[in-house]
Amino acid sequence: MNAELKERTEDDYEAYLNEGDTVNVLGCDYNVGTLLRDIDPVRFSCGYSDWESENPVWMCSECDDEHDSESEAEDCCEEGL
Repeated sequence: MNAELKERTEDDYEAYLNEGDTVNVLGCDYNVGTLLRDIDPVRFSCGYSDWESENPVWMCSECDDEHDSESEAEDCCEEGL
């Protein structure tokens, strides 16, 4: 097998959420992921669980390139492709 499922952490989820727009609360701008993690850790954890299961990242075990599917990662370093 030439593919491994990449483990993604809650920090990865927070960074993913923080890539978007900020939220303004009473004149102060906050990153969405950081704010959600701080004010509602249960909802953040549930969102992380859904995000991780719905958006797997597969890695080629030879070159560590990331892929959206297991088959792409499997084929990554195969000769002749």
